[in-house]
Amino acid sequence: MNVENSTSTIDFTPTEEPIDELENTLALVEIGAVGFIGVVLGLAAVHVIRRNSMIKGIVEIYCLLDLANLLLINGGHLFWGLPCALWGINESWPTLDYIFSALTFTSVSLGFPPKLFLSINRFFALSFEGRFYNSLQRTHVAQYFFMLIYTLGTFSAYMIPGCGATFVADGLNIFYIEASCGERIMYFTQIIASWIFLPVNVFFDLLICILMRRRLRLLHAKQNHDSRQKKEQLRMEMNLALQIAVNLTTGLILNVTITIAEESLWSSWATFLCYTALWQICTLINCISYIVFLREKERSTGKLSISMTTQILKRQP
Repeated sequence: MNVENSTSTIDFTPTEEPIDELENTLALVEIGAVGFIGVVLGLAAVHVIRRNSMIKGIVEIYCLLDLANLLLINGGHLFWGLPCALWGINESWPTLDYIFSALTFTSVSLGFPPKLFLSINRFFALSFEGRFYNSLQRTHVAQYFFMLIYTLGTFSAYMIPGCGATFVADGLNIFYIEASCGERIMYFTQIIASWIFLPVNVFFDLLICILMRRRLRLLHAKQNHDSRQKKEQLRMEMNLALQIAVNLTTGLILNVTITIAEESLWSSWATFLCYTALWQICTLINCISYIVFLREKERSTGKLSISMTTQILKRQP
């Protein structure tokens, strides 16, 4: 395997390098085990979000789209990557390989916008006593349109002849792209996009942390007859903020690791760890965070919903 820099991506050129059977077996076990657990936990997380009585409206859509992104990643590795590595079915059905590999790569574009829009949504819900939240809500059609066009555009680009994605077995066991055309698509839709979306996410997530800290101080300083209901609402807001923080942290770890790895990959095993194992594990952690932080222990009886901002506490004069 020759690893060369190519417009900030890695160009994998097949060589006669022998495959380490032990490393290859461990790689297949990791793909199958983490992929299966990831899919199960992803579906469980979808169930958690659907049953949460406080997460409704566009916030629920953001969460479900992000979970679809996570399911596509581990599902793609489990249901397509693993069979390709075991039986080489990508060579027998190249068209299916292009489709499933394109879907796996497109998952990245599916995941970026809802994460960002969710952070912006929570910032406006918590800031300025929610005065501008309804104005943001009225942009929901534009948000849906952007998420749809961005995702479909990425998938369509990977389906252009000569630009397709594929699963690379032969000891590597990674999803990658075939030619320079595909590299350019990946460069703009993943690498450049990540360094645009992630800093903006960091900015809004830090503001959310500051606003949540202020809310907690105000709640402790003021007690009234409906403080229990407001505490329940605030607890869910805090849990959602924690889940957003986990999403952001795994995204930063993944992107920084891959950026560093581009300069220092030395073996097929290291390539697998950076491009497959870490990717799967990060998505697995995100699924767990949805279940841990957003599972509703008991159904709320009131009409509490973080799809519409609530004035938990007003500032003291």
